[in-house]
Formats: sequence, C-alpha cells, structure tokens
Amino acid sequence: MIEIRETDKSDCYLLASRLRQQDLDELEALGSKPLDALLRGLNWGLECYTAWKNGKPIAMFGVAEQDGQAIPWLLGSAELENKGMALCKLGKKYINNWLNKYGYLTNAVSTKNTVAISWLEYLGATLGAFGVFGTNTFQIFSFSSSMSE
Repeated sequence: MIEIRETDKSDCYLLASRLRQQDLDELEALGSKPLDALLRGLNWGLECYTAWKNGKPIAMFGVAEQDGQAIPWLLGSAELENKGMALCKLGKKYINNWLNKYGYLTNAVSTKNTVAISWLEYLGATLGAFGVFGTNTFQIFSFSSSMSE
C-alpha cells in the first residue's frame, strides 16, 4: 500500500538520486537539478506530499503558486511504474481537492513523456498549446484542468 505523508526536507535527499529518466529529462530541459527541483517544490509549494512504499519515498508531488496560478507537479522514481491503479486513484483525489480549493490548475509536460501524458489525460487534464521551454530544443506540452460542473 502507498502511504502519503506531508513532505519532510529529508525526503528530497532520499528521492533525488532515484528519479525516473523521463523526470530527469524534463528537469534537464528546464535547467534544473533533481534535488533543487524537489526542494523548490517543498519550500515554495502551497502543498507538498511524499508517497512512500516499503519504507522508501517513491514520489513527491504537490501544488505550487506562480503568477497567481496553481501549478500541480509530480516527480517520481521508477517504482511508480507498477503502481498504476493506486496512483490513478490517489491522483484523482488530490486533483479534485485542489480544484475545489484553487478552481484552476495548469502546468507543462514534455511531449516525449508519453507515460505522464497518458496519466494526465486519465486525470482529466486538457492538453493544449505547444511551446519550447528552457535551454533544450524538445517541446513541452501545456495542460490545464478546470473544475467540472
């Protein structure tokens, strides 16, 4: 079973060296190092949580605020790959809670990150405009999710 806890700073150090390749690729494109990204999520986030399985952190996720927008995010280890249904249920729960609190959520995802895109579509995100972010040349996909009636 996956256990969700409020993030402690030590979680960032435990998870940083174990991030999935697709998360490392996105961070590199944005010019960010894994530990810096996790600490930024903890320190600047409105909410930040760590998912634990078998005594190890397998993901950190939360919602941050930038320019008046609520920004959901998730960085995880390879252990997420075989937690499909549990992750989908937890994801919907948190997205719905954040929509109730913030009304609108937006972020970006690499077009190469097909696993994340499928997960976001399952969660109900609307995939939108393309653009290039950071110093690398691959495109980042924008998504938004708005509260359903």
